[in-house]
Amino acid sequence: MEKRNFYILVAAICVGTTCFWVSLYNFALYDIDPLEHIEKSISELTEGEIEDEEIVLTIKGSGIEDELKLTLSEIKSDKYRQVKDKEFHFKNSVGTEWDAVYSGVSLWSILEAEDILKPEASSFLFIGEDGYEAPTTLSLSLAENNEDQVILAYEKDGEPLYEKGPLRSVIDYEVIPEYYNSQYSVYNLRYVEIK
Repeated sequence: MEKRNFYILVAAICVGTTCFWVSLYNFALYDIDPLEHIEKSISELTEGEIEDEEIVLTIKGSGIEDELKLTLSEIKSDKYRQVKDKEFHFKNSVGTEWDAVYSGVSLWSILEAEDILKPEASSFLFIGEDGYEAPTTLSLSLAENNEDQVILAYEKDGEPLYEKGPLRSVIDYEVIPEYYNSQYSVYNLRYVEIK
């Protein structure tokens, strides 16, 4: 048995050594600097993949005058009502409840400041980058009457939303207790459709 294990160890070392030298050969052949790629990957993780001047949100739909495209720096600007380090309560369909602290911008403050709503506008819908939509549209009066509880979050626990961001819709359970509000927390939020 010990002899067999020794042969397995020798074979593993041979395979590993071969892979190492083949990799080095290919790096030299194709003029690839592996350290450059590692540094680039690390900087992307620490800086996030979204630049502040990149368009991250579009407000569209039949309920607005003109489509509005916003960058992350515009969303974080003093032009709109910022909600800082607010605790939100969540509930999902299996009854699990939890709290989380988010910072973001009030949806209603954007709509109000930009003055883009048509008189007949009555509802909104969150849509993610992958096409996921919140289960139903919600009344605009919810966003208007609960400015600090219906937000477009860009931070969780004081940290930017890198992995599932840069934006995420967040609505407190208190605002829509008849629904499981976790379904309205749309990751990678890209569109708010006004109807």
